Amino acid sequence: MIKSHHFSAVLPVRQIVFSWQKTDLIEVLKKAANTAGLSVVGELAFAFQSQGVSAVVLLSELI
Repeated sequence: MIKSHHFSAVLPVRQIVFSWQKTDLIEVLKKAANTAGLSVVGELAFAFQSQGVSAVVLLSELI
């Protein structure tokens, strides 16, 4: 049996966030994962010209 958990979000942000770089968003996601006691095993981010950044962190899962 395969068990899987996914979380995604589209978050409203303040204007200041539009100036973030890819590394800024990844750092926020990694800090949130660490605060929750999760282990980050990978990361990926892409910056869209003048439209923002999309990012994902991959977390390990205990079975």
